[in-house]
Amino acid sequence: MKIALVSDVHGNLDALLAVLEDLERRGCRQIYCCGDVVGYGAEPNECCRVLRAYWAERPLRPYPVVLGNHDEAVAILTATPNFNPHAARAADWTRRQLSPDNCAWLASLPFQISLGPMLLSHATAAEPGEWRYLIGEYETDRDLAWFTQHRPERFYAVGHSHYPFIQSREGRHQDYEMVQMEEDLRYAVNVGSVGQPRDGDARACYAVFDDAAMTLQLVRVGYDVAMAQRRIRAAGLPALLAERLAAGR
Repeated sequence: MKIALVSDVHGNLDALLAVLEDLERRGCRQIYCCGDVVGYGAEPNECCRVLRAYWAERPLRPYPVVLGNHDEAVAILTATPNFNPHAARAADWTRRQLSPDNCAWLASLPFQISLGPMLLSHATAAEPGEWRYLIGEYETDRDLAWFTQHRPERFYAVGHSHYPFIQSREGRHQDYEMVQMEEDLRYAVNVGSVGQPRDGDARACYAVFDDAAMTLQLVRVGYDVAMAQRRIRAAGLPALLAERLAAGR
């Protein structure tokens, strides 16, 4: 079965709907999410609704989604002292907009979930609640070594940094190549961001895992960036949050 691994939707409904259409076309039968459903974007409730409706139609329980730091900020915390001013303002806005039901759902999410051969985590495999980023090969090597020693799964999927990659102890794979997982290797997969990419590519990013072929691949999907920008501006959110979407930064 093909499984779509998504993360960091960040209230960007237009990007999420484009990804849902693309993963359906690719034959993905399930979605697993590495957190941050909300934050930054102008449609937090609708993004929660779309994902929850998708999972409600399928038998997998609990829903395969973990808590992200922005989910925590709006659904659990009352202040965001570690956020930059734009992120803090967006978190405050999202907290006011979020329905009680969606707020309670986000607040109930765990830091990590083990799902067969994979571990879902928003940030690192080790100490997920510290919200450390995985971007470079060095810090990923350290976290991957911890994962290999302490966890039974074949690989773990994360988001948080909005920077996609697939890495094993043999190094980092080329962007978007299909990776055939080797039996004696463990893998770290940063699935990038659906709603706010930061690697210089404005297209939405997610990963596809084929549990029969044991392959992993990162994919990109174009979406209506201009519409997402208009939604952000109309909501009165910081203009920078709209501008950065077009640059993928």
